[in-house]
Amino acid sequence: MWLGGPSTTLLVRAPARGGSALVTAYLGRDPATLPLTLTIQRVDAATEPPVRTVSFAPSLAPQTEGAPRPEIGLEIVLHIRGRGDVYFFGSEWAGRVGPGSWVEAFTILPRHERAAAAIEYKGLSANGVETAWLPAGSVCGTTGRNTPLLGFAVRQKAGVAGARFDCEYSGAFESGAVSGPARNGAPCRSASENDPLEGLQLRIIDRSTGTSP
Repeated sequence: MWLGGPSTTLLVRAPARGGSALVTAYLGRDPATLPLTLTIQRVDAATEPPVRTVSFAPSLAPQTEGAPRPEIGLEIVLHIRGRGDVYFFGSEWAGRVGPGSWVEAFTILPRHERAAAAIEYKGLSANGVETAWLPAGSVCGTTGRNTPLLGFAVRQKAGVAGARFDCEYSGAFESGAVSGPARNGAPCRSASENDPLEGLQLRIIDRSTGTSP
């Protein structure tokens, strides 16, 4: 079923044990396009209906020219102030959905089995907490505390046999500053103090299938 225009609500009956739904969003590449937001709410009158909001946004940066590189496909989930979880796909910019929409937490999901097992990342929050190195699929940062991240880093874990990945990443900050690209575990943060992270870009290159950039 298509939703859009005057049709914005869909009622779905699910079995008592729960179920799964596949939602595909077709979004424009206009930088002014706002993320698509879905509000999921139970209509069972017997219970207090819990509400969950999920947003989807396109990558906003243009494709770079030049020879293709053996990049790993990515899904990045940003928990953005005032919007909740927003999903980004690909290796272009994630975030930057509006002024003051800083990143409170992020999750990196490589679409490659070896990369998912080999990559780790960490973050620095505005309250001065630096997280431990976390494996792919982990939430880095906090949610619901209105505390932005100020920086992050991504690298390959040490001692992963047979894995050869380069991690290259940049950050965009509330002040308008762009930092990077940083590589392979080097911190990425603004030159200004207490400058919230509003967007990030990450490329993971498989060095075993070609030359590194």
